[in-house]
Amino acid sequence: MRTRIRVDGADWFDGEASCVLFGNVGTITGGIPAFDDARPDDGALEIGVCTASGPIDWARTLGRMAAGRSEESPFVRITRGRKVRVRFAAPKTYELDGGARSGARRLKAKVVTGALVVCCPG
Repeated sequence: MRTRIRVDGADWFDGEASCVLFGNVGTITGGIPAFDDARPDDGALEIGVCTASGPIDWARTLGRMAAGRSEESPFVRITRGRKVRVRFAAPKTYELDGGARSGARRLKAKVVTGALVVCCPG
């Protein structure tokens, strides 16, 4: 689906995307490392776009993610920022903390310093 993403006010991605993910932790469901260098306490969101379009592309992508080498996938682009705006060509369902939401054409997220206290093991 045609997707446009702006990060910190600058155009970052404009093209066909099969998945958009942002967060501030490195590991997602099942222990898969999605963002290799993510930290919940650095004041930044990690933003990832996947352009995989079929089973073979997805197998290659998930294999690299499982090995902790997401950024080496030819189907993955990753950046980081404090403010993200996503615009889809048509309404797209999305999840927030694992809960499914109805379709939206636009998503926005931003980091608010000090909004949440996170305790990280040493």
